[in-house]
Amino acid sequence: YVEDVNLYIFDNSGYRLRNYSITEVADGGIQINLNQDEYTLITVANMKEQTHVLVATNNQREDFFLQHPDWKQPGDVVEGHDHNYIGEVKITVTSDGIERRDTVSLRSAHINMDIQIEGLPAPAARADEIPYTLRIEQCHARTNFYNELTALGQETVQPRLTYDAEKKIYHTTDLALFRLDQNGVVTRETCPHQVVLLDADGTELVRYNLYDYLQRFANQIDVTRQEATVPLAIQFSQLGVEIVLPGWNIEDVNPDWG
Repeated sequence: YVEDVNLYIFDNSGYRLRNYSITEVADGGIQINLNQDEYTLITVANMKEQTHVLVATNNQREDFFLQHPDWKQPGDVVEGHDHNYIGEVKITVTSDGIERRDTVSLRSAHINMDIQIEGLPAPAARADEIPYTLRIEQCHARTNFYNELTALGQETVQPRLTYDAEKKIYHTTDLALFRLDQNGVVTRETCPHQVVLLDADGTELVRYNLYDYLQRFANQIDVTRQEATVPLAIQFSQLGVEIVLPGWNIEDVNPDWG
């Protein structure tokens, strides 16, 4: 579901002329009057509490970035990201005064993650007092208005964990990160993320490279597709700990999470 849409208009040189905030786009769209010229329209959707648009220097398109409002410098900790989408359309306004209608196609600027932890003791008291901390380190802190990752800093994402007493698992809810690929290619540079689990004393129980996990399950998980989800289970047993696909995701055929 898409809402909280913002429209940015850039001229032929890439300079931002104006932008509109639209809380909910109606079926009829919006009407914009522009002078004769060529323009690029950029839409950013689902700009909620976890989205901030940073304009770096000169009001050019390459100076616009999406980031978490709490991120200020490399290593800062945030809870997660909104499920952002970015779209683009180029238009030419002629002198004939003819009204034209354009549609902007949105592409996801995020990746969904579904992490569950099995085999650990239940919370001693209330279920909302979670004795473990899940962190995803070395995440990309920004994406630009070309829907590309940037090398301008990393962040640590620390999502809230919930305990499911019936299933006896800890799990994330509605967790999103910026994409793990660059132009459809996943490498160690685009996916340096480390999945880390700590106990109540801050002792590190698990540290695992997300890129290695994606390589292990490349036939089941394709993060280059739209609306892709990365399901991941941390399983504790008497034999140790394993990082595997969640059991409820295993099918007789390759499931499509891409």
